[in-house]
Amino acid sequence: MSFLLPVALLAMGWRLQSLTLGLIAGVILLASLILHELGHLAAARLTGGDAENILLWPLGGLRPVLPGPGNRAAIIAHLAGILVNVVVLAFLISPLQQAQRLDELLNPFGGFDVFDGDSLELTAWRMAFYINWCLIVFNLVPVLPMDGGNLLQWFLELRYSRVETRDLLIRIGLVASLFGLLVGFVFDVSGVVALSAVVLIMHLHEAMQVQRMPMPTRDESFMGYDFSEGYTSLDRSSSEWSPVDSNPSLDDNDQMTEAGLLERWKARRAEERQRRESEEHERDEKRMDSILEKLHQHGREALSTEELQILDRVSRRLRERNV
Repeated sequence: MSFLLPVALLAMGWRLQSLTLGLIAGVILLASLILHELGHLAAARLTGGDAENILLWPLGGLRPVLPGPGNRAAIIAHLAGILVNVVVLAFLISPLQQAQRLDELLNPFGGFDVFDGDSLELTAWRMAFYINWCLIVFNLVPVLPMDGGNLLQWFLELRYSRVETRDLLIRIGLVASLFGLLVGFVFDVSGVVALSAVVLIMHLHEAMQVQRMPMPTRDESFMGYDFSEGYTSLDRSSSEWSPVDSNPSLDDNDQMTEAGLLERWKARRAEERQRRESEEHERDEKRMDSILEKLHQHGREALSTEELQILDRVSRRLRERNV
């Protein structure tokens, strides 16, 4: 559980100015978050994927699920949590319409008000609707760690490397959070300000992590390796390093200090790109057995778009190694 969740629960209790209502709101939020994450977990496992340890925060989980193979599996797994919240709303619409308390809840930025004439049960139903509605709206925003951001990340990784995808997501998150702060301050919506501030801090932290990555300094070849003969050259390149190479001299450090920020940033991006691509190659090779078996039994038409992409990537790498 993220520390942000207890903070959000305390903020809700303070906003409602009632211990009883604060406890009810906290229970509803926790139940909604658990159902949301169980939806992700169930969808991931039903489609052949899995999920790591669930880490809850006020808008769902901070760790995305690992969807099964195929584009359909990825979309279902990333949107399953939102669909669970939609089902909860479907059950709440009828009683709230009968009580004529639905219209004021449709604006997720309008806040939640407690009416003196409402029973505790009706107030709880309204809380459940408002909380689940907010979970749906905010998780559709295409920034991490929202579900919309996880879905956007999956989509971008189909077309770009993981490093390029991460750079794009960081920029999108920074722009979106700054825009959210501006809108929240202009229209006096404290919830949007708080959420945007948290998202901004997360993306600033991620950007700082990228900046702190060490810059390669060993030789002029890409990342200090010669990849002209495939990944088998990694072992040879490693054996050719000398103790002096592995410990940069004072002159090397001076050169690093004098290097411009842009060049250092590009070098870090290149290093991270290569590491991510190596991880992608390992995952592709692990899945090749099942893809080849499926290809042999059912033909190329039975392969999903993702499986075809993996097959093409592995085939291209094998051809390059044999050149």
